[in-house]
Amino acid sequence: NQFKKEKGEPFTELELWKIFIQIAQGVSHLNKNRIIHIDLQPCNIFIIDEVIKIADFGTSIIFDNLESSIT
Repeated sequence: NQFKKEKGEPFTELELWKIFIQIAQGVSHLNKNRIIHIDLQPCNIFIIDEVIKIADFGTSIIFDNLESSIT
């Protein structure tokens, strides 16, 4: 398992980049679907079978139309 670590064992730089890229792709997917997570933090990110999962959408914002925006 690529991301499986023993307790206290650090990730390699390559593993961290792979995790970061998956998180960025997940956030991009949310944004393309007009969802802003708002509470993205380490405890809301899970690694399941080498796939990053973003969780806890309780405070997320879903934009219904193009005129909804944060400035």
